[in-house]
Amino acid sequence: MTSPSRRKFNVRTKILACLLPIVMALIAVNIAGQAVYTKNMNKYTSLLDNLTRENKVVNSSIAILDPLRTIIMNPSNEAILDELAGYRKAAASDLDIILANTYPSTKSATDNFINTTKKFLEEFDRTLEAAKSGDVKATENFNSTSRTAEYVKENFSLLILAELENSKQIRADIDRNYSITLSISIILLAVIIIAGIAAVLAVARNIVNPLKKLIKVSEKIAAGDLTSEEIFVDSRDEISSLSNVFYSMHKGLKELLLVISSSALNISGTFEKLDTVFKDSLLANKELSALIERNSGQAGNQTSLVNGTSGDISSVFDSIKVMFQETGAMVTSAEKALSTSVQGQTKLQNVIDNTNSVKSTMFDLNSMAGELESYSVKIGKIIGIINGISEQTNLLALNAAIEAARAGDSGKGFAVVAEQVKLLAEQSKASSNEITKIISQIQHQITAMRNGVETSTSAISESSRIIDDEKTVFREIISLNETVNKQVQTVNFKLTEAKDRISHIDDTTHTIADYANELASSSSQALASIEEQWALNEEISGCTSKLRELSLEFDKVIHRFKLS
Repeated sequence: MTSPSRRKFNVRTKILACLLPIVMALIAVNIAGQAVYTKNMNKYTSLLDNLTRENKVVNSSIAILDPLRTIIMNPSNEAILDELAGYRKAAASDLDIILANTYPSTKSATDNFINTTKKFLEEFDRTLEAAKSGDVKATENFNSTSRTAEYVKENFSLLILAELENSKQIRADIDRNYSITLSISIILLAVIIIAGIAAVLAVARNIVNPLKKLIKVSEKIAAGDLTSEEIFVDSRDEISSLSNVFYSMHKGLKELLLVISSSALNISGTFEKLDTVFKDSLLANKELSALIERNSGQAGNQTSLVNGTSGDISSVFDSIKVMFQETGAMVTSAEKALSTSVQGQTKLQNVIDNTNSVKSTMFDLNSMAGELESYSVKIGKIIGIINGISEQTNLLALNAAIEAARAGDSGKGFAVVAEQVKLLAEQSKASSNEITKIISQIQHQITAMRNGVETSTSAISESSRIIDDEKTVFREIISLNETVNKQVQTVNFKLTEAKDRISHIDDTTHTIADYANELASSSSQALASIEEQWALNEEISGCTSKLRELSLEFDKVIHRFKLS
């Protein structure tokens, strides 16, 4: 039994208290890891975009020299003038975007590249204006613009090296954050699985073991053995409540049967004494009748005999009063026992409802395991997205390598970056495959956990069936209590009749005593009264025999139970 001052927690609260903090921690770690991974991937994507724009600016700056030379020779060529204007506008826009996305680690190299490119554009503008106006300095300006284009290529090569170092740092950050997130996720998933299995086993043990004890005691009670000791359940849930209710019912039933057994012994002895008294009274009445018939003159002897009979009847009347009081107490005890049994049945129904609630909780736990499995499937989909990003990055690296090959010597630095990007994409794909294997193992563990939950649910269902059997035993006990109550009420009713009849006999006996004093003048009337008393005594003797039979039957019912 548990102390009333201790706070009670149901089984659902215990399970949720164990699993909810760990599940929330796992979700928080996954969200944080995904945010960090997205941030680093955005940096990497931005770096690739900048690299593409820088390469575009360099290639277009080299390629625009030929149209610029043509416009010097033919300033009126509108198509080439439109091409040069488009180049000038696109180059300025790309430089603004490159400047806005500059990283602190590559700021110096980026500034040199942008300044050199701006100088190239200024010389490009002067050359174009000189060509349009037919100035002879156009050729000189073109040569200066060509030299500046070479400087742009050199600064671009330096910028590529700086961005390559930056990409390595970003890649290291991605790998480090990925490793940390993966390690924490695996540890938390392992803790969730272990905690879930431990919680299921603990709950199942705390439910099944006390129920087995209660079943054993119930089987003894059904067999009539009430000598079992108190069942101790050290918990603060519905099982503890069941144990307390069961023990209270067991204790009350035992005390009731002890009281009834003691009262039954007293009643049986009183009935035997009453039967003996009535037999003696019948013999006395027979002798009195014979004496009155033989000699009406022996009134004095008859008066003494009637007075003795009156004393015996008064003694019998007092015994019946005592029996009436005891049977009244028995009726009260039987009604109390019946009320206690009905209350025990009600509390047992509450325990059945609580057990059904526990069963619902186990179904909720099974649903939670299904949600964990769906989360692992979602993680697998995210890994598929990462694989797609890796394949796209690999394709981008291939395109970059092709562009570098087209650029010739000026694209060597870009070819190095393309190779590193391809290597990073391959490593990302390998890591994604490894994660996919781990997720598959986690899904297998979650499936095992769901099987354990289903097994526990089956055990709780079996426990519910056993509790239903206990409810049937309670109904039988209540039926026996009702039978005992009816029998005791019958005894009480018979004793009431006997009390009234004895009172009537006592009054009659006093009347006979008065008549005996006047026996000389009214012997015929005295003889009639004696015969009436004889008939009444025979009727009371019959009632006493019936009451004794009821007492013996009641004693057999009581002896079905073992009380000590």
